[in-house]
Amino acid sequence: GLALQNRALLRAHGVRAFDFLGAVGSGKTMLIERLTELLQVRGVRVGAIAGDVAGDDDHQRFLAAGIESENLNTGKECHL
Repeated sequence: GLALQNRALLRAHGVRAFDFLGAVGSGKTMLIERLTELLQVRGVRVGAIAGDVAGDDDHQRFLAAGIESENLNTGKECHL
């Protein structure tokens, strides 16, 4: 299925992908910021897709933290 195709594509390009899920205000963005600090010190390139119903607050936080980021607004669901 599609998930297996995505996995194969990411692996072929040396990408490790993680999905962070949780309630609003649970600390997902802060966790990503902190993990990025640790990874960047080790020379790991980090990117993010910031998904939300509307707006770009997380996307802007990621950019400020030195994370390559794309913003995706779903319009009605938070799920990407």
